[in-house]
Amino acid sequence: MMRLHVVTLGCQMSVADGEELASPLTGRGFTSVAKPDMADAIVLNTCTVRRHAEDKALSFIGRLRDWKDKDPQRVLIVAGCAAERLGPWIQKRFPYVDLVVGAKSIEDYPRIVEEALGARFDALAETHRAFAGEPERFVPPTGRSSRVCACVTIMRGCNYSCSYCIVPAVRGRELYRPLETVLAETRAKVALGAKEITLLGQTVNSWHASGRQGQVFFPELLTRLGTLEGLERIRFESPHPHFVNDALIEAMATTPNVCEQLHLPVQSGSDRLLRIMRRNYDSAGIIEKTARLRRALPLVEVSTDIIVGFPSETDEDFERTLDLVRSLRPSWSYTFKYSPRDGTESAAMDDDVQAPVKEERLRRLNALCDALTEDALAARVGKIVEVLDEGGGFGRTRDGFKVSWNGSGRAGQTVKVRVTATSKRILKGEKMSEHKKSGAERRKHRRFNVVEGMVEPITLVLEGADNVMHEQPAIMTDLSAGGISLLMFVEPPHAKSFQMTLAIPGLEGSPIEAAIVRVHQKGSTYSVGLTFKKISRTAQKTIEKMAEDSADCQTRTSLGLPDACGRDCPFHSLFSGKPKTSHTAKLTS
Repeated sequence: MMRLHVVTLGCQMSVADGEELASPLTGRGFTSVAKPDMADAIVLNTCTVRRHAEDKALSFIGRLRDWKDKDPQRVLIVAGCAAERLGPWIQKRFPYVDLVVGAKSIEDYPRIVEEALGARFDALAETHRAFAGEPERFVPPTGRSSRVCACVTIMRGCNYSCSYCIVPAVRGRELYRPLETVLAETRAKVALGAKEITLLGQTVNSWHASGRQGQVFFPELLTRLGTLEGLERIRFESPHPHFVNDALIEAMATTPNVCEQLHLPVQSGSDRLLRIMRRNYDSAGIIEKTARLRRALPLVEVSTDIIVGFPSETDEDFERTLDLVRSLRPSWSYTFKYSPRDGTESAAMDDDVQAPVKEERLRRLNALCDALTEDALAARVGKIVEVLDEGGGFGRTRDGFKVSWNGSGRAGQTVKVRVTATSKRILKGEKMSEHKKSGAERRKHRRFNVVEGMVEPITLVLEGADNVMHEQPAIMTDLSAGGISLLMFVEPPHAKSFQMTLAIPGLEGSPIEAAIVRVHQKGSTYSVGLTFKKISRTAQKTIEKMAEDSADCQTRTSLGLPDACGRDCPFHSLFSGKPKTSHTAKLTS
């Protein structure tokens, strides 16, 4: 059996590329091994954003000379951004490398591997000969796709020309994967056990594509993914601040499985330097966007990237960067000393900030950023946090903090952990004992999820302080036998309870007493949660049945199985985006 070892250097995007680079070989029967010495083939996925990563890759290739000499039939593939920039030089300097594939060629990588190595390594050759003429079997996604947390690349390349960045040169212009392809890959990875999906792209929130109903932009992609059964969490990186707009903020605030976390790479707080960097925003714009984000998502955590020592950076420029960091209060930061990269605009500039000055500025910046991280961690000590178990007593909160705890667990399970201590960038705690819900409790909290276009806005009839009834529009976002969530366009009244009726088939004329338990302001709207204090058994059973039937139909429809419910289903056209019924609610305080 052939054995494969993949080494990835660089960002999360490179990690996802590493999975794709492994796929043609795993499809041929290669199995993954943890150590290079055990491998028959090694794929090195390189990075060139910073000189250090590039040097590390070249050093690793040099050390593999002995590995190759021991068995010349072994295969060494060098891919990624450094391979794109230095391809001919790598082939000349390291003649024992079998294949060099640049980042721009990753979409064509399976064909390149087939042409270069297909005849040499085919672990399935006997099977192909034995079953000649049989159709190819489906090979499911590999790598992290079968784990709790998986990545889905939605675009490649970058259309920006930031003066310090090599990415456009090595990855090319932006290319966007089609909507249906993104949805299909996400469904496949969820079916394999993924509970959390991270959408990847160099400027991930610039993604757009044509859909069945016209052009679709990134915020709508989030809402579409938010309806997929079994997908508990959605993250995305790395976004560009230019595309952090009201539509994205609204999608993050109203899509329950989008995590309360945003990476906002500001790079500098000096407007003068931001112009030289060609970043297309200023520090005031960053502060304003962050304020809007936090109004809509009060619990959101922000992280950032910052460069110190960029050409011509003065003490005043650096102080402005510190001021911006104090305003943003990022929970964690990635900080770097500037180093010129050949092929970038800034490489032609005078690198005039002396090394000791860069070191001192980086030290001061790190001291501030570390203090902010420590504050964020300390604020969680004594609190109970919800963690997705990624295996081995380790996971992350929805807002991005790493958590470790003692005790057994099951990967893919969401657990509650009481935070007892912190270490650098990590929360430590004790797993809370689980309360096993009864069947009645589980049915009570099963939700009837409302998707975009499913129902028309409902109308709330509210009694004001003047004893006059006022009609206000609202949108029902979910309904369970335990309560209802609404999106309102005016601040809800302060009354403790309401008499409510829902004009839904089977619920007409069944009064329900409800109480407000949650109000979150989201810009100009209010997300309101109500719990049912008194509800008839008939109404409760009706909602439970609706939740069960709609979940079944939504799953089947999301898999592209038209009319797969096998009955006259009242929900099928709703999940196809065709409104079938107008629901009305009346709330009387």
